[in-house]
This record gives sequence, C-alpha cells and structure tokens, in this order.
Amino acid sequence: VRTKPQTDDTANMSFALNAATTVQFRGPHYIHGWLDHQFSSSPNHMAQSTKHLDLVIRARQFSNFIVVLGKMKTASDFDAKHAVIVKNNDEFRVPLNLEQIPPPKVFRDLISSLSPEQQRFAKAFRNMQLEGSLFGITVIQIKPAMEKVLNLNDNALTKEIKLTQDLMTLFTEYQIPTDQLSFGGDPSQPGKDKLAEVRSHVTSIMKMIEGEKAVQVKAAQQKADYREAEAKDGVRRTKKSKLASPRFDKTAFRGAPGSPAVSASSASTATTPTFHSMSMNRGETADVVPEADLHVDAGAFEFLDEVLEVEKMVMEVANDDGGAVRARESERTDTKPADDNRELHADGEDTHPTGQKKSGGAKIDVGDHEDYTKIPVAFDRALEAFDSDGTVRPTLIKVGKVWNKRCQKSLLGGEQHATLLKSEQDKEKKPGLRL
Repeated sequence: VRTKPQTDDTANMSFALNAATTVQFRGPHYIHGWLDHQFSSSPNHMAQSTKHLDLVIRARQFSNFIVVLGKMKTASDFDAKHAVIVKNNDEFRVPLNLEQIPPPKVFRDLISSLSPEQQRFAKAFRNMQLEGSLFGITVIQIKPAMEKVLNLNDNALTKEIKLTQDLMTLFTEYQIPTDQLSFGGDPSQPGKDKLAEVRSHVTSIMKMIEGEKAVQVKAAQQKADYREAEAKDGVRRTKKSKLASPRFDKTAFRGAPGSPAVSASSASTATTPTFHSMSMNRGETADVVPEADLHVDAGAFEFLDEVLEVEKMVMEVANDDGGAVRARESERTDTKPADDNRELHADGEDTHPTGQKKSGGAKIDVGDHEDYTKIPVAFDRALEAFDSDGTVRPTLIKVGKVWNKRCQKSLLGGEQHATLLKSEQDKEKKPGLRL
C-alpha cells in the first residue's frame, strides 16, 4: 500500500517491556494490504477464509535479528504480544488466523433499526475493531544495536562473526551489562582500537565464566566422590553393626532344625514366648505354639529391609560408579517447591486492582505525523461509499496458538523441529525482550 522511508522527521514509536521500561524505535515503515478473492462457485465461499496463512521468519547462518509481533494501539504505541530471536538458520512458522467482520453496507443495515445512541455505540465499537485490525511486525537488527550500545563505529561488527556470537551469548545467557563490555575511551580513536578494546573485555569475561564453570564442576565432582565413598563406608559399618546385634540369630530366625529359640528381646526371661524349632521333613509334624503366644521383634524385619537397601546401593555403585547414588541424593536434596508466581505479568503489562491494564512509559507526541490506526477506518468509509454490493469484508488478523520451529544447534548438527505452545512462546519472548 505504502512505503515511508526513514527521515529526520520520522516519528518515534515505542512498546513497553514492563510497567517501568519503554523501548523507543524508529526506521522505515511499510504498510501492506491483502485482498483475498473468494468466488461463489467455490463450495467454501461462505467460510471465514479459504486459505491457511503462515508467517515464515527465517534467518541465514551467522545472522540474527529480533522479530516482535503485535498490534498498533495508538499512533505511536505498539502492543508487543510476541517476540523471538531468529539466528543461525532458525525458521519460525507462525499461523495467522483470519476473522471476518460484516462489510460496511451489511453493518449499516443491521444497525438501522437501533436507537441513535445504540447506533453511535455500535459505530464506535466497529471503529475500535478496525483500528485494532492493524497487525504489526517489527524487525530489530541486533548488530547495529550492539554497535550503538558498545560505542563502536557503524558496521564494525559486520565481519566479526566470532565476536558477535560471543556477545550474543553474554547478553542472552548470562545477562552481562553492556557497561562491562563497551568502549570507554576517546570517541575520536580509530575504529580498530575501539573494536580491540571491546574484544579484550569479551575475552576476559568469557575466561572468567569458563573459570567459574571449572570451579563448579570440580566442586560438584568432589561432592559426588565424597558421597560415593561415604555410601560405601556406610555399607560396611551397617553390615558389621547389624550382624553383630545380639537380638538377631539368623539360624533361629530361619527355623533350622535343632536351633535354639529366639526371644523377643536380648534380655529374655523364662516367661518370654519363643519360637519352637520345626522339622520340614515329609511325614514329620511341627510343634507350633498358639498364635497368641507368638512374638516377633519388629526390628528384625526393619533390619532385613535395610540390608536389602544397602546391598542394592552397593550394586548400583559398582555398576555405574555412583551415578545412581548421586541421582538419588539429588532427588532427596532437591525438595524446593517451584515458584510459579515469580513473574506475574510475562506480557509486560501492569494491571490495576480494577482489572484495567496500563501500558508502561510516557506517551510520545507524534505531532502532525500520520496515525496508521486510522487507515482501516478510512478503507471502511471508502468501501461504504463505493462497494454497493457489500462484497468486501474487513478481516482481523490474529496470531495462532501453535507455532513450528526449525533450528540447527551447530554447524555439523542436524535440523531439529519443535512445536511451540504458549509456554514455549513465552520462553522465546523473554530473551528477545530482555536483549
């Protein structure tokens, strides 16, 4: 429909990251229109849409950018609903759902029987629908933004692939502040000197991270080795202490012929009921005491369970070098409940007690600049004047719920396909808005 290049008088636009942070951006504007033809000869001509539309976002190797999807709320406010970082041969396929609303002529006939107040309300609601139908896509190039925040010259990172990848890792995975990596010297210095200083900062931070990783791995290995040794030593001590207990007689417990009786406690008396020996040979009878006189120490059965558990732990340690023991210990210690309410507003909006939402940041005065949200209303008025048959229907564009992602983790690795639901989409959104 129209292309508006970036000029000095181009108005700044903004979207809110949260209630306290607003991002302002500017650049060339591209306004697109699409006309979906449906014919009466088609069997599905009365359906909402005869086409399945997908928004395909793809990046080449060693390139990266951020894509923000949403709607235009006002002339300067962009409502960011979704955001993804696209890099290194990533491909996102986002379905677009189309929802048609009545054409202007049909709408005018429907409200003709209403009162003037109801007609004004219906027209205002329709205008609000049309203004919200302006689907927006914002593409943010990462390298130029990095050059700005790191105080580098323009296009300084164009051929610095390794440095750019390290910067992306530090910003997205470790949330390193840009002040720790930016150039802080004289702005008039040559671009090579600025780049060398930034590279030095990145190298030192990466070495610090690798050193911290090595320390944590070593500490975890020492802890695992200590637990493994402690488990083996505990097995030996438990066997010796339990088998030497005076209250347990394996021969009598098994009921071997001619074995002495087992009393209920180590300090047995003459009045304590005991088990009598039984002969298991064919044709012989066994002397069995009445059920009321039987008494078994529960500690014997508990000890048998402990012995079996200890023997099982010994076999696991011997088979996988203590891996199962460490996994079991981690399950026992990791009992901290998950906090599902740490981030109440993942979509970057603040909610008042009344239930109304409030966008963060101050409003930007656009002055005499064009308000793009009025374009659908202008189209609707033109169609009402010239489309006498009422065949053109305005359509609302909404993002589908199930996305598809194709990515390649490494240069030599194969492609991986994933389905992104709402929770996965939120995980993709957070790094994009954080960056």
